[in-house]
Amino acid sequence: MYLSNEQVQIAASILRDTMEVQPLTHARACALASEIIQDDYGFRPRKSLVLLCVKLARLQWEAVKRGTQNHLREINQAT
Repeated sequence: MYLSNEQVQIAASILRDTMEVQPLTHARACALASEIIQDDYGFRPRKSLVLLCVKLARLQWEAVKRGTQNHLREINQAT
């Protein structure tokens, strides 16, 4: 079974939200991505789908961190 791009993005966003609360090892992130897909879409995902979700979640998390850093830098420069 396959997921649409939107469904993959949703699963990655859920994983990213977890990464905001606690740091995850690669193995734990993969296990959690697999659980998310199983719970939300009702099938056991292939390894490639799990790895894609983990990669997207990590990219999203890096974007959040960089955006926050830039915002804080702007605030510091304004004061």
